[in-house]
Amino acid sequence: MFHTSKSVRMMDTLTGLLSLSNLPHSWEGDVRNPLFTFSLVGETYGFYLNNVVQNVEVLLFLIATGLVGGAVARVLYQAVILPKRQDTSMAYLLGYGVIIPFWILSPMYIIQTLRITNKVFRFCMGTVPTLGIFRTMEVIHGFCPGHLTESMRTFALYYSCPFLALYDHKKQQFVKATLGAVLQRLMWYIQGMILTGTVHSLYELFPDIFPQFGTGNEFDKQAWYSWQEIFRWQRLWENLCFTVFFSIYLSTCAFGLQVFVMLFTGIQIEEMWVDPVSKSVSFSEFWARRWNLSVHTTLKRGVFKPVRRFFPKYVALASTFLASGLFHEWIVWLTFAPVFESISDARNKDSCPNASCFQPTYGPAIVFFLFQAMLIALEFLVGSHLKGFTDAIPTPLATLLVVCIGGSMAHWFSDGYVHSSFFLDAQVAYIGIKGMND
Repeated sequence: MFHTSKSVRMMDTLTGLLSLSNLPHSWEGDVRNPLFTFSLVGETYGFYLNNVVQNVEVLLFLIATGLVGGAVARVLYQAVILPKRQDTSMAYLLGYGVIIPFWILSPMYIIQTLRITNKVFRFCMGTVPTLGIFRTMEVIHGFCPGHLTESMRTFALYYSCPFLALYDHKKQQFVKATLGAVLQRLMWYIQGMILTGTVHSLYELFPDIFPQFGTGNEFDKQAWYSWQEIFRWQRLWENLCFTVFFSIYLSTCAFGLQVFVMLFTGIQIEEMWVDPVSKSVSFSEFWARRWNLSVHTTLKRGVFKPVRRFFPKYVALASTFLASGLFHEWIVWLTFAPVFESISDARNKDSCPNASCFQPTYGPAIVFFLFQAMLIALEFLVGSHLKGFTDAIPTPLATLLVVCIGGSMAHWFSDGYVHSSFFLDAQVAYIGIKGMND
């Protein structure tokens, strides 16, 4: 009884501390004051320095989620891996009946309990759970590589880390992180922060040329999701701009977190983003070898391979991208669903108490990812017949075609991120210029 009461008091204290309105997880929009202001074409702009407090709290949130991931990994290791119960009813019951529902539901419970309104925090809270879902699937189906299950410590590190540790198969050991490798990732992070701020500043300074973020619910959703919109050249341009910016932003965040992981574990981390929007010459290369390789690897082992055991590769391909679409829809729900102030608010479907509340549309992300599966399937079917033609296309032009065609429906994916305050919440973390009226 003493320990239970003590735990309750500790949880109440933690909840109270994290619920303080001055912590970054409750910030909505840009709360910074400009270092200086200037006028351009009749508009007033401010130059803002980054706020490192947000980065620190995001890191603490990810560490806490990683610790939970380590505890879940211990359960999986003891119950499935150690006794070699992969592909058994018990493994499926534990995975699909307990662990995966836990990862799906627990982040939203924490968001509602602590009233986390900052959309970047909420997005980040889905990182470890997303990988936990698919890494659970690869374990229970028996596709987790042997070198990752040699010990509970190794498996827990793999399961709870959002990145992939570099493994030397010849020496049969993980590659140690050198000081040079850590400094390189740190340099990439600094460069990425500068580039992210520069690109976002250009979007702010030239609103007639570049897409604008945080425009809210006041837009024509019917036109946005119409098939005619896909072929409008302005939409293609804005989709390209979004793809480039989102890639820069995500890869920069990954570089910063990789520095911490390499210092903490002493292990070299594989690259996660490998110039997807500047060097991909095919749709399969974009998704399989360059874009978010951590998620790609877990989807391959957790979805593609289990389905491929019983069905043709095209069914496995479609299933994998369907799973990707579903978890991205879950991320949309996690990031943009309103935080209710009371039970009565939760029962009112029209209640949206937050000042920067955005009502997302559910379903388009699934369509977007199934479209990517279709493009890859067409590449596999007719690619060999057109090899002479495709090889003659200059690499920069091939990359542009891949990004533009693949991203022609990117607005079906980007709706919530573009129209909500997501990037307004995000820009607190990097240096940049923004309009004073935003």
